[in-house]
Amino acid sequence: MRMNLYLLTRTDDVDYDEASAMVVAAVELWPARGIAAASHAAEPDSVWTSPNHSTCDLIGTAAEGIAPRVLLVDVKGA
Repeated sequence: MRMNLYLLTRTDDVDYDEASAMVVAAVELWPARGIAAASHAAEPDSVWTSPNHSTCDLIGTAAEGIAPRVLLVDVKGA
């Protein structure tokens, strides 16, 4: 099964060395949010799981064989 690509972008304040956005491969929107939260355990889960703190937009379809995971992260200050 091909994964969808989601762009998750924080809508709240982002501190230095925190992720401000990421691209996640997942089957659906809510699993994409969970994958994002699990990959950035230093940040509160609600940053990535709550629509009050981040957006999650479908941006495309991953190539065949891509597993659910974070593919790209934009970190403030990096």
